[in-house]
Amino acid sequence: MRKNALEAHREVETVKSELSHLEDKQEGLKRDIATLETKKETLSAEDVAELKGTKTITGGLKGVTFKEYQVLKATAADNLRSFILCTQGEHSGEAVARAYF
Repeated sequence: MRKNALEAHREVETVKSELSHLEDKQEGLKRDIATLETKKETLSAEDVAELKGTKTITGGLKGVTFKEYQVLKATAADNLRSFILCTQGEHSGEAVARAYF
């Protein structure tokens, strides 16, 4: 009887560990999907110039929506990747871009 309980306990611990690993993977995939969805949208130079954000007393940003902020970040990331690929070659540029994003 005790042997069965030990085996059951080990099995439960194994399943918990696997579940935790899968949950971590799921969170990573959710972040990847959100990043890919955001990267679809980029801004032109005129769009960037039209953003009118101001710094708040606490250091936050006022006058720019979070979505605009995400799109601006995606635009900067795309521009950096393009710059890296043009200046350092495709393979090293991709490695640097992955390190930053």
